[in-house]
Amino acid sequence: MALVTSGGQSVHDIYVLKINSGGDDYDVYDIFTTPGTPATVSSPTRTTGKPLKLTEITQTDPAFQDDGTVQITWSNYDSDDDIWTFLDLLAKAPASGNLPEYKLENGTERGGTSDYLVLVISYLMKNENSTPNEIFLLSAIGTIARTSGSFTTNPDDYVKPTIIFNGSKSEIAYTIPTDLFYSHASDPDSGLVDAEDIVSLAPSISKSQCWWRKWVEVPNAE
Repeated sequence: MALVTSGGQSVHDIYVLKINSGGDDYDVYDIFTTPGTPATVSSPTRTTGKPLKLTEITQTDPAFQDDGTVQITWSNYDSDDDIWTFLDLLAKAPASGNLPEYKLENGTERGGTSDYLVLVISYLMKNENSTPNEIFLLSAIGTIARTSGSFTTNPDDYVKPTIIFNGSKSEIAYTIPTDLFYSHASDPDSGLVDAEDIVSLAPSISKSQCWWRKWVEVPNAE
């Protein structure tokens, strides 16, 4: 039987990552507590990992590319200071004199203004016909387009700073910490996905891959 769905959850978390000194995992960075001085977060959760939380979203457009990556564009109505703090770090052009960026033959990107990447976790359409109900999750590693932050002002519409995600292939195999997901084991008002189900699915992005996507049960699943 065909499944017909509509709408998303208007919840998208964007974590700031950088590969660790050992080159075998990604560290999560808090860029908001002390702007301009990103700090690593040990054992990050959705709270302590300090993602940029996009909630004023009217449309999400994931576009899967021929090279195995994904580009995501959001119709965003949020102009909060967190947006600009985030873009100041992640969407800036190379400084004069910096060596150029380059891409390895396996698709891994190197160089540029920093080695910061982002992890996007998007909560999308809901399947209310399944038992238990499920939400479709898309998680991906990549960068924020430098054109992000562009906007138009006019008297007949709201200011809508652009946010565009460009997926890139992961340099390492990355097991996504399950505590980064908006989850709860039983209370539907405290999370969008079931904590036990997300743990059992063991979300991960393989080396030279970009994304993980899956239907995930909602809390109070039986």
